[in-house]
Amino acid sequence: MWERSPTPEESWSDASGGNEDGEWPIEGIVGEEIRLDGTPRYEVRWGNWSRADGSNTTWQSDIPDRPDLVNRWKRMQSRKRATLAENSLDMDVPWKGDTIHQRLTHQRAQAYEEKKQASLL
Repeated sequence: MWERSPTPEESWSDASGGNEDGEWPIEGIVGEEIRLDGTPRYEVRWGNWSRADGSNTTWQSDIPDRPDLVNRWKRMQSRKRATLAENSLDMDVPWKGDTIHQRLTHQRAQAYEEKKQASLL
């Protein structure tokens, strides 16, 4: 059976660019995924931090000190879904052929309801 490989631990102690408390500025949220239990996880882009390969994003379950970023991300995604609903009731959701994703996920169900409401207006 397929199992997700463990996420490698990030090395924050030897990274430069953090403030005196060892914290790095967040540039923004660049992605989101919904876990099987329905909880979101956000892909965060960091300002002055990067890995040896040059990538500067990590996945975070919670961003307690920056609720403004989460709220901005949710508003932006809602606007994108509304625009799609205005243009057509059809929505192409590109998944990588994995049958579990062909079932209704939280986001697909939410987009469907928004499109249904828009079509009734």
